[in-house]
Amino acid sequence: MSPVFLPRLKGALYAVTAANNEKVRHLESNPRVSWIFQSKSLDKIATIPVRFRRYRRLLFHERLG
Repeated sequence: MSPVFLPRLKGALYAVTAANNEKVRHLESNPRVSWIFQSKSLDKIATIPVRFRRYRRLLFHERLG
């Protein structure tokens, strides 16, 4: 899974993966997850609890960076 910010959907963080990825099945059975962020030096760590929501088909017409 890869975390991404989408320019047209500001203020949200998404995880992108293949639909047949085993992790998707895990998340569907237990949607309570957390994002964990850390500084390069590992002296600061933030954990944010969230709920998994699956978007089956997103089409991107913008260039991402």
